[in-house]
Amino acid sequence: MTNANPRLSAIMLIVFLLTLFSACTKQPETSVAPSEFTKEQRLELGELIRSAIALDQDNFEILPKAPPYDTSIYFLLQSLYNQATNAMRVDNHSPTSNRWDFNREWPVTVLVSDERNAFVLPGGFIYITTGLLQTMTEEYEAYYILSFEANLMNEGTLLNRLISEINSDALVDIINGNPSPGGQQGQSIAQILSTLTFDSDEVWENDIITAESICNTSKWDRKGILPLLNDVDNNFEWFTYRPSYSNRHQLITITDVESDGCGSLHTNFQSGGYKRYVLDRL
Repeated sequence: MTNANPRLSAIMLIVFLLTLFSACTKQPETSVAPSEFTKEQRLELGELIRSAIALDQDNFEILPKAPPYDTSIYFLLQSLYNQATNAMRVDNHSPTSNRWDFNREWPVTVLVSDERNAFVLPGGFIYITTGLLQTMTEEYEAYYILSFEANLMNEGTLLNRLISEINSDALVDIINGNPSPGGQQGQSIAQILSTLTFDSDEVWENDIITAESICNTSKWDRKGILPLLNDVDNNFEWFTYRPSYSNRHQLITITDVESDGCGSLHTNFQSGGYKRYVLDRL
C-alpha cells in the first residue's frame, strides 16, 4: 500500500474549502446547537481554515515569520497576544473534559494588505493586516484589538455568528471532512471569516468584556480603541465588520469594570516600542 501524497491532500483540502457555501442561502434548522460544539471541534475547524488561508495566496498574502519580522513585528504582537489570552488558555472555569490546551500557543499571523482589518478563527488563530498595524501608533491600541478578537472567539460570539451564516450541521461536516450539499458556491469559509460582520449590540457587549479582560491581564490602558475611534478616517474595514454604536467613545471612557483597577500604560519602552518593533519594519 502506498502512502497518500501530502501535497495532493493539501490541494484537495483547499479545493474543498474553496467550494463551501456562503451565507446567501441559510439553513435555519440545525440539529447541532452551538453549545454542543466542543473546544476540540472548534480547534479542528480553526486549523482547517488556517490551512486554507496558508494555501490561498491569491487572497491572503502572509508576512513571513522570518528575519527581520520574526524578531520585531511577530515578537511584539505574539507577546501581547500571549498576555491577553493567557487566562483564556488556562480555561479554569470550564469542565476538565472541555478546555483549551494551555500548552498550545494561539498564533498571530500578519497579512500583507492595505485593508485595515483583523479577524480571529475558532481556536484562537488571529490575523491582522499591515494596513491596520500602520494605523496604530502604540502597543495599548494593538492590545485592545487582539483582546477584542480573542474575546469574540472565546465567548462563543464568533461561533454563534458563524453558525448564523453557515449552519451548524454544515460546520460539523466540514470538521469531519464531508461536503455539505446545497447553497451557493464560490466563497471560501476563510473569506467568510475575514469579512464576518457582527451587529452593534454584539460589539457593545464585547467591548465590556474586553475592557475587563484588559484590566485583569495587564497594566495597559483599557481604552486602546479610542485613538482609532478618534481617527478622522475611522471608516475602515475592521469598523465595517465590527460596527460601532451610539456614544461608544463616551461609554468606553466611563464604563466601570469588575477588577482591582486598570493601568495607564501605552507603550513598554520610552523610545516607543511599537514604532521600533512594528512601524519601522513596515
